Amino acid sequence: MMHIFKSFSFITIPLLLIGSVAFSDDLYNQGKYAEASLKWLGEPNKTWATYYNIGNSFYKAGQPGKAVAYFEKALSDAPRSEKSDIRHNLDLATQKLKDSGFHQDNLSFWYGKIVPFFKHGYTQIFGLLLLLCATSLNFFLISYFRKKQTLSWRAMGSPLPIGLICLTLLFSTVFFIGNFAQKTTLGAVISENIVAKSGPGDKFTDLFKLYPGTTIVITGEKQDNWFQVRFSIGNIGWVHEKDLLLY
Repeated sequence: MMHIFKSFSFITIPLLLIGSVAFSDDLYNQGKYAEASLKWLGEPNKTWATYYNIGNSFYKAGQPGKAVAYFEKALSDAPRSEKSDIRHNLDLATQKLKDSGFHQDNLSFWYGKIVPFFKHGYTQIFGLLLLLCATSLNFFLISYFRKKQTLSWRAMGSPLPIGLICLTLLFSTVFFIGNFAQKTTLGAVISENIVAKSGPGDKFTDLFKLYPGTTIVITGEKQDNWFQVRFSIGNIGWVHEKDLLLY
């Protein structure tokens, strides 16, 4: 059974497992946020709640960038019923990161807004809407053409079939966008003083600096524990996997 602790300044710290995690809760309640985060980071089998706790600890420790990264991971993995609280804390951490002057938001609208929206569990809803729309389209078209007995340009010009066809196309588009989003791997920077390289290794040229909490897109290329990442349009570089949290 999961017990929920509330805080007026920052909400909801779930108690995960009895034993080692309870010790981390003691550290958190004592204001030892850095130690609490290290304890949770050492957990071998992390769940969405573990990442959520880590995010809360980093937020309290004054590291909003890292908090944003772990909240994003928690939001990606959490069941729908838990997403509201996580999203609330993510918004708080993001605003604090913006206030600090170290917020980087250079991704295109597609990767910065559309893809995350669909990755956070909305694909199933639109898939269901697509199924309902297609079923309705088939039902009405069959009924309509049974009465007409024949296909004609005039029949196809009726508002009802055209409207249903447009709805089907709309939901089909949304559904395929959702599938694309689910196959896209995003990541967030979790280390300080990270510089993307021109190739997979420290020997390559420095390209651009990345701050904790910055969202990047994984292109799919990986060599020697280095990921090729897209930071913004035209900015592609390589970052070591230890400096990223993928979701």
